[in-house]
Amino acid sequence: MQGVTEQLGGSVHEIAAKVDEYTRGMISGSGSSLFEELGVSKFDPATGKQFKGSSSTQSYTTYFAEALIAEADADKGVVAIHAAMGGGTGLNMFLRHFPTRCFDVGIAEQHAVTFAAGLACEGLKPFCAIYSSFLQRAYDQASGGIFHFKAGLVGADGPTPAGSFDVTFMACLPNMVVMAPSDEGELFHMVATAAAIDDRPSCFRYPRGNGIGVELPPGNKGIPLEVGKGRILIEGERVALLGYGTAVQSCVAAASLVEQHGYTYTYLAMSTVVKMLEDENPTLKFRVMSSKAESNL
Repeated sequence: MQGVTEQLGGSVHEIAAKVDEYTRGMISGSGSSLFEELGVSKFDPATGKQFKGSSSTQSYTTYFAEALIAEADADKGVVAIHAAMGGGTGLNMFLRHFPTRCFDVGIAEQHAVTFAAGLACEGLKPFCAIYSSFLQRAYDQASGGIFHFKAGLVGADGPTPAGSFDVTFMACLPNMVVMAPSDEGELFHMVATAAAIDDRPSCFRYPRGNGIGVELPPGNKGIPLEVGKGRILIEGERVALLGYGTAVQSCVAAASLVEQHGYTYTYLAMSTVVKMLEDENPTLKFRVMSSKAESNL
């Protein structure tokens, strides 16, 4: 089409060029293709096989599926729900192990969340996997559901399905436990935590990209975490770095910059968002430099 308009020249070519520019801008501000914006990598048109770079770790999606499978092996009450996103959420892996315990409700996130709440009321332990941005259309139903969501600020999913508000809007719901793993190992423990909580709703977010290579729990079976309790990874003086979710890794990277100025630092990693942080550790009684978190907290 571009070649034809060039031959025609004049205003026709100029108008066509502007339409092309505006269309590309609406789809992507980064110059990448529509498929890349939707999180689909380059692929072979003949076979449909995607070209993926080599990595020593698997995706968080795979780690989540493996953790959930381990929980389902140990507990017959664990079931999974998704809204026509079995591949993107990792639940197709779960489906292969438990074909009668995985439910695809179609493109109906509202129903998925309400369905999960109903199953929970009857004693089951539903895990409803929904992309953060698509969960927004089910926010009314979310206040009564027990679920988790897949999220990240852009990340490997591309801008279109990237969620950035879920931490804030989920944390404001009464009794909701909101979690975010700092690495793939902690993700396994959060799956176990969500399965163990039976008196309130809970949710956790994780990115689509690969893990960082930490050791995984034996048999892919996590250990429930203490809700609202942070982990002090390094103790120091004057400066504290507070991280939540994958922002913890940014705090680790920032540590060397702090040390260059002659400061020692305390590094606190929070795995859950609560209404207030615990006030038990005197190490935190000094100026706090908070990292820029995954979402506005």
